[in-house]
Amino acid sequence: MTPAAPVGYLAAGLVFATFCTKRMVTLRALAITSNIAFIGYGYLGELWPILILHARSRWVPPTRGSIAIPLTDGDLVIRGL
Repeated sequence: MTPAAPVGYLAAGLVFATFCTKRMVTLRALAITSNIAFIGYGYLGELWPILILHARSRWVPPTRGSIAIPLTDGDLVIRGL
């Protein structure tokens, strides 16, 4: 097993854990942590596309590329631009 493998398993586990959360704060914390773990995985394994993808997406605000559209009953719909 390479040194990058445990970091990759950690990152994948954190992504899986985001699907099991019920609170937005917990989801965001897990998503940011998994992104940092994927950056470490890409660096340790010299997997440059993974490193570049996660290093770039780390700094993109979560609302970029989407807008909230209010509906008549008070709900919001998030749509991509």
